[in-house]
Amino acid sequence: MQKIKSTVFDEVSVNRWSESERLAILEEANDILADRSFKNSRRCQVLFRSLIDRALANEPDSAKERILGVEVFGRDPNYDTSADPIVRITANEIRKRLGQWYQEPDQQHNVKIRLDAGAYLLKFDFAQRILHPGAEEAKPPQEIAAPAGLQLPSTAAEVIPLPPVQRQQRTKWTWSIGVGLLLALLLAMLFRHSGVFSSRDSVAWAPLLNSDQPVTICVPDAYPMSISAGKSSQQTIADWQIVADMIAKRELPSDLVQNRTITNTPLADAEVAQKIATWMTSHGGKTTPRGSSAIDLQDFRQRPVVLIGGFNPWSLILLSNLRYSMRVDPAKHDKWIQDAQDLSKRDWILEGGNELTAVDYAIITRVLDPETGQWILSMGGLRRYGTQAASDLLIESSYLKLLPPEITPTGNFQIVLKTNVINGNVGPPQILAVHTW
Repeated sequence: MQKIKSTVFDEVSVNRWSESERLAILEEANDILADRSFKNSRRCQVLFRSLIDRALANEPDSAKERILGVEVFGRDPNYDTSADPIVRITANEIRKRLGQWYQEPDQQHNVKIRLDAGAYLLKFDFAQRILHPGAEEAKPPQEIAAPAGLQLPSTAAEVIPLPPVQRQQRTKWTWSIGVGLLLALLLAMLFRHSGVFSSRDSVAWAPLLNSDQPVTICVPDAYPMSISAGKSSQQTIADWQIVADMIAKRELPSDLVQNRTITNTPLADAEVAQKIATWMTSHGGKTTPRGSSAIDLQDFRQRPVVLIGGFNPWSLILLSNLRYSMRVDPAKHDKWIQDAQDLSKRDWILEGGNELTAVDYAIITRVLDPETGQWILSMGGLRRYGTQAASDLLIESSYLKLLPPEITPTGNFQIVLKTNVINGNVGPPQILAVHTW
């Protein structure tokens, strides 16, 4: 029986591995990720990819519970690891799945990947010293330049998928391809913390896409989610007052709680919700559509939520204490976005309930809500045009470049934006203010 050689990351420098050993690690990792047991858990996939990334980058200090919680699962840097043991739970699941993987009969492995109990640092057991004939040990990289035309991975957390390789019959062609891919991976790791190659496509969505639970997409469906026309002046004043009270008290009015059968979803909000669901699905996320009257705080505690519409009741209740928030004047029928740091400022306002103005304003908020412990992403305008422009800014490739660099995958942020309305059509989003914390 062949003797197993064990390579331990915190004892043996990464630069002492041969190129073939690193290639074997990548092949094994991708085989594991393709297995059904890992495919069924997005959370395990995300953490395992990150652990492989950190191991190959020789970063043992980054394989700590709190760091993984923040960088992989989007938790707040000061989150309570005892109350939210997501890293420990997911690591235990990975250990179980690795155990199942290596118990499969008729499997040949050049390397076995281990995650010891109580640790987050991967270890590798090689069946033999893997070294291409005539090759030397991999030397520490000096100055690496990207070969012309080489596509680098969009994030260092990706494990580069390799084509099927006959493990015992490596050709020179396969060897060359493997070395090229490995060079690409090393370059991505080199710039990992600089963000040079990080994709902006999903920066606003990262915590939600990393969720192992389907994300709730909540559209307003119950009175008075919008301030509607066609009513008597008395009824209209009452509607505006209900919205004002909801903002001030941050709770649902009793009549809305008792009567949840009256539904009336604005078509524009429903269209935005559908567009968001399609985009998230195309990026590997799972979504569940819900009306605002059909969910309660318990739903917010169980999974992330996307809130559609500026006057979605839950946006008014949960987000009105932030720096930027919706406000109304029941007497004058004014609607505006308030800046808590300058209460006298009324620059972003629609006066007198005028629905025909050539401009609209909106707020985008992403926050790890301290009341529910889950992420909330809200997008809503004073009118439907602002809501549409807000969603365009977050998912349309032509507008993603407008997102400022201070918007990161893990922090809280608010964006105030403006859009021009031309013949009833929404114009491009224009960012007016950004607040991060």
